[in-house]
Amino acid sequence: MKNPPNVTVGDPAPLGLAISLCRDAGTISGIGAYAGRGEVTLGLAWLKGLTVRLGLANVIAHVDRVLAMMSAGVLDPSPLVTHHMSLEQAPEAYALYDRREALKIVLGS
Repeated sequence: MKNPPNVTVGDPAPLGLAISLCRDAGTISGIGAYAGRGEVTLGLAWLKGLTVRLGLANVIAHVDRVLAMMSAGVLDPSPLVTHHMSLEQAPEAYALYDRREALKIVLGS
């Protein structure tokens, strides 16, 4: 794909893209929270005989390992951070998320 869509968790576009790209009888796994309505081409998934598995990630089970990897310099999350904002700007930060203008925001004092 030349220019992949700019999407985040909760956006139905990646699910639709996965349905169109998945091979016949394949499995699509979606991890994240979909908090609203979204349209996907279920007819295509039906014709391809796809298995669609959706659910939340068990973040708590992995947090200690991820933090250790970050401390050791093995994992760098900075490419995911699109904004740094103060705690006082938290309402504005949530508005950015709602408008899909931010991926990850670091809030600090």
